[in-house]
Amino acid sequence: MKLLILVMMSLALTVSCSRNKSASSDSPEIELADVDEFSESEFDSGLSEKSLEGEVEALAEEVVDNTPSLELNPADEKSYTVSKNETLMMVSFKVYGDYSKWRDIANLNQGVLNGSTKLKEGMVLRYQAPLQEFAWDPQGNPYLIQFGDTLGTISGSVYGTPKKWKSIWDNNRPLIKDPNKIYAGFTLYYLSQEQVAQSL
Repeated sequence: MKLLILVMMSLALTVSCSRNKSASSDSPEIELADVDEFSESEFDSGLSEKSLEGEVEALAEEVVDNTPSLELNPADEKSYTVSKNETLMMVSFKVYGDYSKWRDIANLNQGVLNGSTKLKEGMVLRYQAPLQEFAWDPQGNPYLIQFGDTLGTISGSVYGTPKKWKSIWDNNRPLIKDPNKIYAGFTLYYLSQEQVAQSL
């Protein structure tokens, strides 16, 4: 009798396990991936990050490209000798005051560039001369833009607060058309604390 009870209990246990097994194979447990965490400090000073996002979006809508329409003289071609660490965008800004014209320079120098966009020191590039020469006479102290920089982080570095990013933008309008877009390798200029205070 005891043996029969043991056999029946064993059978019941086996059926129960097989049911659980088939149920788990039909509907496997879903493992939730860990949510990526970020430190709030990462966003405290970045202009294009969360903390200033609304303010920047509102200003970006008001951005007007004040770059004068560029008239070129097809008959007047000039040359530019590349300096160390320069890019096509930087060259374009220096000769035209508009970094978006880099493709024009690249197209004109396909033979020199050999399908690349990388420049080497000493390379000589041709460009169509503008009717009116561009002059860049920035005021203030130079700051070389690094990878990962935003106007907010730069403001934090030079002024101790990200809130003065707009004064940096105002001081570099020919170079920075959109405050959300700045480029590593470019040098911008910032005014002293006293000059900023006077302009407010």
